[in-house]
Amino acid sequence: MSKLSSIMLGLTIVAVTLLNSADAANSNKLTPREEVLWNQAFADGNKATTQQKTQPDISGNWVGYYEYDKPSSQPPGMFNAVIKDLGDQFLITFLEPSNHQDKYVQWGANSSAKRQGKYIEFTKHYGHNDTKIQYNLTISHNGAIMDGTWKINGNAYGRAFFYRVPLQDLKKLRQEAMK
Repeated sequence: MSKLSSIMLGLTIVAVTLLNSADAANSNKLTPREEVLWNQAFADGNKATTQQKTQPDISGNWVGYYEYDKPSSQPPGMFNAVIKDLGDQFLITFLEPSNHQDKYVQWGANSSAKRQGKYIEFTKHYGHNDTKIQYNLTISHNGAIMDGTWKINGNAYGRAFFYRVPLQDLKKLRQEAMK
């Protein structure tokens, strides 16, 4: 191989390498979808992932009521709940009036709580008996409302509605009531 051929081959290799490097630099930008996947897989622990940003925190104090679809002769009831959001799971404790005259208040806690985006499901059980109630709820209004269904072994079922009560709203109600 002549000296000129060697120089030409060397220049060709350099040119090809530079062109490939330029192409690589232009094609290494992530698409929006790839960026979401990257952030979900490798996000810094101090930064919220895209999924967490779109999933409202449901921690707080809640009031709500439930209605019976079956048996329809049962009266509706109210409850209070405190929720601690842990991401895909959560803790929830209930306090509610009892339907029995000899017991005014009963408490309930959740087990097997799961969350997937705006959908949550959990089983509520009471401290004084073996009744288990399965809830399936949808979170709406930026995490201020949850509503859906409940059932007890298919024998009883109905609808439930939860409303988060922020402290500011409670203070505002008090101020309006004191006028």
